[in-house]
Amino acid sequence: MNHNKPDEAKKSIELALGKLETILSTENAPKLLPVDNRMVVKNFAGSADDVEKMVNLVKELLDKGKVQEAGELLISLQSEIDIVVVNLPLAFISRWTEVWHLIIISFQEREVIIKGP
Repeated sequence: MNHNKPDEAKKSIELALGKLETILSTENAPKLLPVDNRMVVKNFAGSADDVEKMVNLVKELLDKGKVQEAGELLISLQSEIDIVVVNLPLAFISRWTEVWHLIIISFQEREVIIKGP
């Protein structure tokens, strides 16, 4: 539509909707569509001795009631991999296909009115 080619835009939308309807109509259709993912890696690069020293320091801080500082030191010891996936519910998409069909019909009707019989 941005390139002032409504026929091409309409065909692209219809093609995409057709493919989506095919996917959604299958018996084992997925419930979620992954649209984004990322991986966050946190890796402690110290040695076992470093960990032991840090744990002892954390214990000292806790004995003094310095919980916040102890927590920050403990966080620095973590090693983990977080995988975050953002999904779009396909049930939501299937409702939008109905809306897009109405939009396409609206464009078709408007073209008939503008062009005439």
